[in-house]
Amino acid sequence: MIRGVAALVVILIAGCGETPPEPAGPPRYLGSESCGGCHEAIVERWRGSHHARALRPVDAGALLDGAQERRVERPGSVTTLRRDADALFVEEHYADGTRLAGPAAWRIGVEPLEQLLVAFPDGRLQPLRAARDAAGEWFDLLGDEAIAPDDPLHWAGPGQNANHQCLDCHVTAFEKRFDPGAGAFATRWAEPAVGCEACHGPGSAHVAAARRDPAAVPRWRVPSDRALDRCAACHSRRSLLAEGFRPGDAFLDHYQPALLEEGLYHADGAVQDEVYVWGSFLQSRMHRQGVVCGDCHDPHAAGTEPLGDAVCLRCHGPAPPERFPTLVAGRYDDPSHHGHVQDSPGARCVACHMPARTFMTLDVRHDHYFRVPRPDLARRLGVPDPCTDCHRDRDPAWAEAALRARGALPAEAALEPARVLADARSAAPGAVAGLLALAADRTEPELRRATALSLLAPYGEPAVDAALADALAEGDPLLRIGALRGLAGRAPELRWRLAAPFLDAPLRAVRHEAVLALADLLRAPLPPENRTGLRVAVDRWVAEMQVNADRADTHVNLAIVHARAGDAAAAERALRSALARDPRSVPALVNLADLLRATGRDREAGERLAQARSLAPEDPTVAHARALWFVRQGRLEEALPLLAEAAAAAPRNARYAFVHAVALDSAGRRDEAIAVLEDTLARFPADGDVRTALASLRTGAAP
Repeated sequence: MIRGVAALVVILIAGCGETPPEPAGPPRYLGSESCGGCHEAIVERWRGSHHARALRPVDAGALLDGAQERRVERPGSVTTLRRDADALFVEEHYADGTRLAGPAAWRIGVEPLEQLLVAFPDGRLQPLRAARDAAGEWFDLLGDEAIAPDDPLHWAGPGQNANHQCLDCHVTAFEKRFDPGAGAFATRWAEPAVGCEACHGPGSAHVAAARRDPAAVPRWRVPSDRALDRCAACHSRRSLLAEGFRPGDAFLDHYQPALLEEGLYHADGAVQDEVYVWGSFLQSRMHRQGVVCGDCHDPHAAGTEPLGDAVCLRCHGPAPPERFPTLVAGRYDDPSHHGHVQDSPGARCVACHMPARTFMTLDVRHDHYFRVPRPDLARRLGVPDPCTDCHRDRDPAWAEAALRARGALPAEAALEPARVLADARSAAPGAVAGLLALAADRTEPELRRATALSLLAPYGEPAVDAALADALAEGDPLLRIGALRGLAGRAPELRWRLAAPFLDAPLRAVRHEAVLALADLLRAPLPPENRTGLRVAVDRWVAEMQVNADRADTHVNLAIVHARAGDAAAAERALRSALARDPRSVPALVNLADLLRATGRDREAGERLAQARSLAPEDPTVAHARALWFVRQGRLEEALPLLAEAAAAAPRNARYAFVHAVALDSAGRRDEAIAVLEDTLARFPADGDVRTALASLRTGAAP
């Protein structure tokens, strides 16, 4: 049963009176109201914030505006919200007769929309797709799109589970508490809100000390060098590595952040998907100059303070603060700078420097990269352009000309990171040179450099090996994460030399990447002491991954490591556990098919691949695996279109192109095979397999 942790919350009346001695043991969570006796004004500001209202009990009467029932209809299904006394129940009926039902246990979010969390008997909390806007109107987050109950996007499915996806950032002191044996959650928390202790830590010792001698109590705040880590724990795109994060802890010891990955960020670093600010802010000059979240945001009310452009003009004005000596004095709230009619929407700072994207139909979020408009990059690379976001009747070429005429377009740098990342994503010829330059440029943000390092994995040049070694030695943990990912596919000796020192790194995020880079060496002839150390690191990684045992992708990752370590039985158990958690997990199906092939069960492998293909017809990994299955069955003509499809959809995977070329040659289409290999070699000039195959075909030999 899902519940708040009543056992952990001690209700104290903050005020006068005798205070019992503080019990021995670690500090305990008391709840935000225990802070009000001494910090009344701050707690009052907090009560009106989104943080305070991040998770709230259900008030059936208020949600239904006094009605007994509300219906939300869409093609193929009807959702009914029904009031029973003070409780609210949800029923969903589908055209095929399927019925889902459960009590609405909590309201999550507040503005511009809120959702209901529906409780299921196994402890899951699932966010209903029927949402309520700030005006109290109900609407459907997916419009009229029909989503079947077995679809991964369905609100009641594992992909939408709030225990894993949402609650960690909507409550204080979250504990997921998933029991793999029972397949159920016993999730709990200390306070159903992002309360004082979410940002300051458990407060029992502080409160007890304040009551003993208020004058002697030091200020209770997160160390300045960890303040961004506290915000990043929620305001980032990341995966959980360990529960129990407390203010002052290292973000990278509890979470694995996303780099500037395709699908999450555009090539210029602009937001593409929901990435929750941190990754954008790390790219900004403001971050590099020492600006922190609290410089613009009231940490208690959570909004900006002051409002609107005034928060920017505190620093960007005629008299910049001494704290930021690189700021150029000027009148930025003037048409001479922004080029728009004064007080018009286009004159606002955020219009040009923090362009917005809308998520969940209504949720407008501003990019925290704080860059200047670059319509020239939009024109050439297809990245977003804030100018034509507003001037929708124009194109980026018009915006580029207008900014050039005003002298407001920055000169293109010799190293243009957006072009580097765009070339790397498309595996353009010469991409490796740009990645090496970006990875080595210490004036660039570490997150961008780390991304470049991770994208070096397909390239085998000696210069790449040297760049990875330099980044690992530099010391920044993000660079180490990127470089360890870039080691994929390298020679075992090189990987061991570079990655082994990080198996015992102090930060989990770095340790985990080292394990992924080295796990396959358990099958290599390592010295006994090295093998023992690697075995310990892998076993620790497996144990730490259990924090996400509720997720199919966790079991897929476990299977991959078990397979690399040579334990096929453990890998198969993990993959079948993944499919038990999510029968539609495409990575689990593909990896299980490969394991079945390797263990002589190719018929079942084909069945799994056919299932994966039906679920993900555009996935290049599936197309490639399915094609290889056809090849093994002697059905080459059926394999060729799939091999071509996979190679085109995954241009950074030289292996896909190589296999496609070999299959073309086997089908008697040598000229086409040579053309594919020539194109691939232009993009991956150090790929020995491609070079050798091309030389063989040109001389008339078999590859």
